[in-house]
Amino acid sequence: MLLIFVLILSALLYFYTKKKYNFWTDRNVIHPTPKFPYGNLSEFNGQHFGLGLHKLYQKYKGKLNFFGIYIFLRPATVILDLDLAKQILIKDFQHLTDRGLYSNPKVDPQTGDLLRARGAKWKNLRSKFTPMFTSGKLKLMFPIMLSIGERFREYLDEKIDGAKRKEVDVKEAASRFTTDIIGSTGFGIEINSLREDNNAFRNACNQLLSGGPSPLKRIFSDTFPSVTNLFRFKLLNKTTTSYFRNVIQETIDYREKNNVQRNDFLNLMIQLKNEGKIDGDDDVGYLTMDEIFAQSILFFIAGFETTATSTSFCLYELAKNPEYQEKARQSIAETIKKHNELSYEAINDMHYLEQCINETLRLHPPGSALGRVVTSDSYTLPGTNLTLEKGHRIFIPTYAIHHDAEYYPNPDIFDPSRFAPEQIQKRHALSFLPFSDGPRNCIGMRLAYLELKIGLVHLLTKFRFSLSENTSVKYGNKGLTLTPENELLLNVEKI
Repeated sequence: MLLIFVLILSALLYFYTKKKYNFWTDRNVIHPTPKFPYGNLSEFNGQHFGLGLHKLYQKYKGKLNFFGIYIFLRPATVILDLDLAKQILIKDFQHLTDRGLYSNPKVDPQTGDLLRARGAKWKNLRSKFTPMFTSGKLKLMFPIMLSIGERFREYLDEKIDGAKRKEVDVKEAASRFTTDIIGSTGFGIEINSLREDNNAFRNACNQLLSGGPSPLKRIFSDTFPSVTNLFRFKLLNKTTTSYFRNVIQETIDYREKNNVQRNDFLNLMIQLKNEGKIDGDDDVGYLTMDEIFAQSILFFIAGFETTATSTSFCLYELAKNPEYQEKARQSIAETIKKHNELSYEAINDMHYLEQCINETLRLHPPGSALGRVVTSDSYTLPGTNLTLEKGHRIFIPTYAIHHDAEYYPNPDIFDPSRFAPEQIQKRHALSFLPFSDGPRNCIGMRLAYLELKIGLVHLLTKFRFSLSENTSVKYGNKGLTLTPENELLLNVEKI
């Protein structure tokens, strides 16, 4: 009886799997052959999701506008054509409003952030947070960021400690800088990780990133949200999130009790919590403490990890290309001289430095793939007869697009001139997607550029960077974003 039961169960599983894996065959859509139970994820060989899509992109590009894949047992669509990507991200946004990331704030408040929020909830949160990222608000925070940039320079100076040249882990250095920036501009907390080696807050930030789910577990939770909800899955461990919740709650309590006002994001969130509006502007609605907590965690992760990674990658590329490094250094000096000081306006006027940053973001995009989910009852891909049901996932492979020779000749070569205004005009608008596009683009884009420029200006004006014999870059696969798996070592020489 047991043998018969096992045989029947095996037969049922076989036919169920075969039916699931016939989705694209039944619709005559080209797709790689899936393997149970991972679908096409088994072909990625442990690589980051976006790098795995890059291989498939190269295989199918030029043959059609999209192709199908399987994530575990579920079908998903990968877009190859940029006009079709534009349709999905911008023109047909009302049918594809969600990113497809796991979100269950009732069980795990951290998943109620702006990145993961869905539908009306996302729209409500976006309207509340948009006023926080205006040029006016960022300009008020600029002096704080500038002072931390000076500490960044001092930190590297101490690392060299009198030596003419010294090998330094720029990934670690940049992480300390952005941790202090986000702590201060976001929450008015003097973290001082640039001055303290064993900093409790920085240690908690590291645990926040390292304590997350494995890549497969994270992809599974996004692909099967109903199963994830059933098991009350939580993205982060309770110990780490409790630490941040306590820090945020204590800071809010202190400010409200002592009527403390600061030019930072927490002050703006407190206004929304108590008044439902910012600086007397139009009502946008009240924030709950759970919402403040979720957005705070998101600000920490997005603000310090992705910007630190991009800073270290930019220094790496400039170390590989000393002629571009010197040109960036001269451009910075000329701009500061033009404005007579390192002002907010001067930072925004550093166009060549921005070209270097953009080329870095092209080569090493933090988000290697953009995800969208069909939120209407059904959605027909424009120009096709393929109708996708509600809940179907669509991916736009950012890393692959950024490394496509059709848009960027010699795509693996670092060349800031690609982002000169006249070159940008020649390319499709969606050939560069480090901050996504459309209504769900990155709300913190201006803040990211400001952080990157301030950090790089303070370093490039005082130090020269070159490759060391131990310099190597390999992407990790654990996080949502593309980061170096290990330390990123460069030689640093005082000018």
